Parts: sequence; C-alpha cells; structure tokens
Amino acid sequence: MDSGDWSDIIGAILVSSLLASGLIWVAMNYREAIGTPPLVLAGLFGASVGWVTGILVSPYDKNEQSAFGEISKVIYGFLSGYLVSKIDPVITDATKSGNEKQLIIGAFALISFLAAVAITYITRRYWTKKTQHSRP
Repeated sequence: MDSGDWSDIIGAILVSSLLASGLIWVAMNYREAIGTPPLVLAGLFGASVGWVTGILVSPYDKNEQSAFGEISKVIYGFLSGYLVSKIDPVITDATKSGNEKQLIIGAFALISFLAAVAITYITRRYWTKKTQHSRP
C-alpha cells in the first residue's frame, strides 16, 4: 500500500468540508420548497452508502481484499441487474419539467455519496501508520 503525505489527507478534508458546507447551504435555502428532512435523509443515505463503498474499494490487507471481493461481486450483480433497471424510469421522471425537487434531492444524495467515497478512500489509502522496522 502506498503511503501518501499529509497533503492528500488535508486536501480531502478541505474538499469534503466545502462540499458539506454547500450541502448545508442547499438544505437551508431549499427548506421552503422541499423541506430540510428529505434533503438530510438523502444526504445521510448517500454518505452512508458512499462510506461503505469507500471501504470496499480500499481494503487494508489481503484478508480484507479477499473478503471484500466476494461482497463486491454480490453488490455488483445487484447493481448491474435490478437497480439499473429501476433507476432509469426514476431519472427520466426526475428530469421532466416540474420535477426539480426530485432532481435536487437526487443530486444531494449523489454529492454526499461521492464525497463520502472520496474521503473514505483517501483516508484508508494514505492515513496509515508508518511501520517501525526492527533492527537486526
């Protein structure tokens, strides 16, 4: 595993903080039209799924990698089959005129998901303890 420097971690924290601030701004400014609870729920859902995805794509060691490999196959099978067939009508409906609320909630969840994947991946890849080598 590569060991990055603190600039990778600090950069990830800064970007995720900016994204979180933007999401809070959206939640506060659209609370009249959409309501804060649906946006918070979408954000929490996106962030939690993103966190799990970030963990799955950045295993610490070979044991974790083999365990995650099996889980990833099951998830990929689900995503490529059932979920993709169900999400197309939702996206088509959300992009129609008059459905801006669905589009905003979906974008909120997607941004939360991507931010969580990025911060989880970067911290798991680069925030490692440097191993102490014993002297012979």
